[in-house]
Amino acid sequence: DLGWVPPGQFVPQLERVVGNLDAGQISDPVVTPAGVQLVQVEGRREQVLTSAQQRQLARNVLREKKAEEAFDTWSKEVRGRAYVEYREPPQ
Repeated sequence: DLGWVPPGQFVPQLERVVGNLDAGQISDPVVTPAGVQLVQVEGRREQVLTSAQQRQLARNVLREKKAEEAFDTWSKEVRGRAYVEYREPPQ
């Protein structure tokens, strides 16, 4: 039980699923970097965010997006430099 969680606290895969569930619904299995997750939304409550909270939330979203883009760029670069040689096992 995670309790009440404000938007922007989950990985993007879970954020999308949680945003589309109605109260009482259980998600299909969701694959995340932490493993396979099931989510049940027990309810929703409205919360008015202060402008400071809104700015922090926006910063977090942008930081996460930039980190994902940097990782994608880095992994493509590493794959491009990798040398893989396939050999037959000795007989």
